[in-house]
Amino acid sequence: MAATSYQSLLPYVLVEASGCPSFTAITAINYAARELCLISSCWQDAQDLPLVSGQAVYTVALPLASAVVRQIKSVSYDGVVLKAETSRSLNPALFAQAGAPTCYVINESKGVHLYPTPSVNEAGKLISVRASYIPALEAEDMPAALMDRIAETLIFGAKARVMMIHEKPFSNAVMAAHYIRQFDELVTKTRIEVELSYGSGSLSVTPVNFG
Repeated sequence: MAATSYQSLLPYVLVEASGCPSFTAITAINYAARELCLISSCWQDAQDLPLVSGQAVYTVALPLASAVVRQIKSVSYDGVVLKAETSRSLNPALFAQAGAPTCYVINESKGVHLYPTPSVNEAGKLISVRASYIPALEAEDMPAALMDRIAETLIFGAKARVMMIHEKPFSNAVMAAHYIRQFDELVTKTRIEVELSYGSGSLSVTPVNFG
């Protein structure tokens, strides 16, 4: 997957934050990216994983080395969306069963634990897993296609964070508040766009707080 570095956004952030170190600005960009992805789930993809006889747990591949799985959104098998269970709601009778999977539990490392465990009859067949991601704390890039869509949001969020730093030449509480509002509005807009893409009906706008 092609990636775009946060470096490409630096000129747009630093134009109003003269004297801000590049490292500080990149950290602010990544914080804004994490905030946006966490709230809106705008970074998603689906991947097909082949089933292996006797193997119950499956892990999605990361789209970038700097990505972290935030949430498993859905798991499908043979065209059917499987039921998401928890360790408490799962029927204990499924623990020892083998066969076509009908449900799953997400483990602590975001792995997909299928129930029943796939048998030899399911070997080679595919499950489709849709996951959402956030950038890791040390991330310095994002997928190029996603960056094209959210660049303005990241710039607003980064400017707000940089300008909130106290007692620096680039500190500006008034402009920071302005960019926080801009960032919040775009985060809410992105969240609604993502939710409408995977569902139906109308959604009301819920304000999202920055930070």
